[in-house]
Amino acid sequence: LVRRPELMANLAQSRPRSAGELPAPGRTDACNHRLRHTADPMIPLRRTGQREEAERTSAAKTEGEISLADEALFANDTFYLAFAEKDVEAMSRLWAKRHPTICIHPGWPAIHSRDKIVESWRRILTNPDQPGIDFYNPVAHEAGNVVLVTCYEELPGGVCIATNGFVVEDGLRLFHHQATPCANPPPPRGASDSKGTR
Repeated sequence: LVRRPELMANLAQSRPRSAGELPAPGRTDACNHRLRHTADPMIPLRRTGQREEAERTSAAKTEGEISLADEALFANDTFYLAFAEKDVEAMSRLWAKRHPTICIHPGWPAIHSRDKIVESWRRILTNPDQPGIDFYNPVAHEAGNVVLVTCYEELPGGVCIATNGFVVEDGLRLFHHQATPCANPPPPRGASDSKGTR
């Protein structure tokens, strides 16, 4: 079900990274509601520290900077790419280490420990019967140094509504994931509707 060959190609073309480093977010691609990473060269963020990063608003940015919400949308793309590619290491790198974490897989009890969350993803991603996944209609909601992204997860046999929470911690890191079946999901919408209130 993964329909992101462009993302794979773009990530392959991006600058070399050291072990454990997440790819830098690219510019927003207004023509694709599912994919914000483009073939343009990576643009480094101008950061001076967590406090300044948390104080950024969605107002117009100087050239080379993107909003925290756009950064979270890219991190959300990275989360689903790690899921689709069954990349346990990438999934582990996405999760916050210092901020409290919680993960609620469909039908599972809440998991509150980062180590247990990463272990749950290892079990899911190494399961040879784990189906493919895609997502659509991501919407970012920025509040201080936290961004919540809601989206729909498309799996064989059904659609889930998901909330992914990202916090400023050495960039953006996932601290919350919850997915639950959605009885009446909307269809994917165009790029002009994909950004939420910030």
